[in-house]
Parts: sequence; C-alpha cells; structure tokens
Amino acid sequence: MIVVVQRRHSGHRCAGCEIRFFLGLTQIKTGLPGGMFFLALAKKLTGFTCLMRSNTIGPINHNVRVTVMSATASKMPSVENELATQDFIAAMGKCATGVTVITTDGPAGRFGVTVSAMCSVSAEPPLLLVCVNRNNLANAAIHQNRCFSVGIIGEHQQHVAQVFAGQLKPGSGDRFSCAQWSQQATGAPVLEEALASFDCEVVQQYELGTHTVFVGKAHAAASIEGKALAYSQRSFCSVSPR
Repeated sequence: MIVVVQRRHSGHRCAGCEIRFFLGLTQIKTGLPGGMFFLALAKKLTGFTCLMRSNTIGPINHNVRVTVMSATASKMPSVENELATQDFIAAMGKCATGVTVITTDGPAGRFGVTVSAMCSVSAEPPLLLVCVNRNNLANAAIHQNRCFSVGIIGEHQQHVAQVFAGQLKPGSGDRFSCAQWSQQATGAPVLEEALASFDCEVVQQYELGTHTVFVGKAHAAASIEGKALAYSQRSFCSVSPR
C-alpha cells in the first residue's frame, strides 16, 4: 500500500515535499528535510489533515501540516523463504559494535542495561537511538521515565558493561555500585569516566519485533580520551585508532 501526502506552504501545495509511504517496509522515502517517520493507515487516512510539531526534523519548532492526498494499492514482492532466527543471529554476531550502558531514573525507578544497538540519528537537533529488549526491566522504566543516559564504555570500564549485562554480580547486589554516577538535565544516572556520555530525553519510540527503539534528544554530552571497548562474536575486544 502506498500513501501519498503533501506538505502545505502558506496555503499552497508543494510538489517537492511529496512523501511516499511504503507500508510494510522499513524504508521510507521522503522529501522533507532531515526525514520524517510516519505510520499511516492508508485507506482510513485519505483526506485527513494534521498539524505535526517537527521537534525531530528540520528547524526546531517548525510546524508541518500534512494531508493524506491519496491511497493506492501496490503489489509488493512476496518472499517465500523465511530466514532462520539462528542464522540471522550468527551472521549479526560477526559485526564489531560499540558497547554502551543505558540507564534511567524517575518515577518508574532506576534501571540500567548493556546494549550494543546505539547510533546517532541527527546532529541538528542532536538525536540518537537505542534498542532495548522489551523483556528487560529497563525498557518499561525508560518508557515511563521518558529519559535515559548513554555511557559509551572504554576498555577501562569493561566490568561495568559486564555488570549491567548480568555477567558479573556486585557484592552489594546493586548494579550501580560498580561505578560512580552523576545527574544532569534529565535526572538519568550519567556514568562517570565513560569514554563518552549523553543525557537524553525520549522524543519518539517504536515497537519493532522484540525490541523498542527509543529516540532521544541529547541535552548534554561529554567525552574523554581513551580506547573504546567493542563486542564481536560474543566476546569483548579493544579498539585502537589507526
């Protein structure tokens, strides 16, 4: 199903801002600056107009009026062969990824988890995303607290990553006792001496498969010199600049 929408500029339509949604696919092609992610039900939203606050695209506080102009059926290629889960996991395990500890605090309590799925989304405004398994207690806490901190782990803090991954158990039983923490704008615990850290407010979230994708707007960032810790083929390893 393809949905065609247009943005309006001062009452007139702008053909250059046409967006096509490819429902059922993860790829979205857009003419809007910076890219905008929508979920639309084509048949039900035809003719629907809404005003969206663009706090994640383009200039901050820019308002975009979007109208679903038409909805047309499109034949999508069918894929009969399903990829086996274990084959997918084995192939992804060959990737070398950074190691991060994601923490949150607020009404839902203080929680943390080690994840490798973290990346930058945009520099203006400063956005990043993290993927957290819905079975992890940190997932619900981030959703309710509406904030999280990202600590990028250097090789000097491998034990912190192992604690929040459940590989090591601190003697006190409190995972946060394994390191020093501070608080900044959002109230989420920020890891001291991390290779880099980001204090983020949740601005969007998406439920995809077994995980929730949290998009955060960074209110503070800091970094130090050091060697990054990486994870590949189920093992930690160091990364040195060349």
